[in-house]
Amino acid sequence: MEIMKKLFILIAMLVCSFACFAQSKMYVKNDGNSALSLRSEPKMFAKSKVKVAVGTEVNILETSADGKWVYVEVAARKNQKGWTQKNLLSQRKPSTKSSASAKELALAGKGFNSEVEALYAQSGNGNFDSVDLIESFSVDEDSVFIFLSDGKLKGGQ
Repeated sequence: MEIMKKLFILIAMLVCSFACFAQSKMYVKNDGNSALSLRSEPKMFAKSKVKVAVGTEVNILETSADGKWVYVEVAARKNQKGWTQKNLLSQRKPSTKSSASAKELALAGKGFNSEVEALYAQSGNGNFDSVDLIESFSVDEDSVFIFLSDGKLKGGQ
């Protein structure tokens, strides 16, 4: 009987150890961007190491102390690893196709649907040239780091 107890405990310990070392499979979520940056540290403005597409399978290797960031590896390319926010991953593979047209996506980005835009156009307030101009601005990652450094700002903390 004593041997059975020891055997049972040994098997239980083995099962638990496998569960502890098992990698958690997740997918890059569609958050409106076409790709997700895997970063060098668990900070919003840490250097981007690699970009991965929406729907890409990743394995979680580590979780930050606060539980908000995870260190992942791309399942198909084990040499591609980095930190990302946990909320940008999903347990289910997201759809990479959109049923919305480019115009509908642009309207949604401005907070409008076609009916609201038509009402604004009728009232004479339908000119979004300034909004379109501001949305066309783009700042590369290196410029953001220079801005943060010159301003003595702590990026992403």
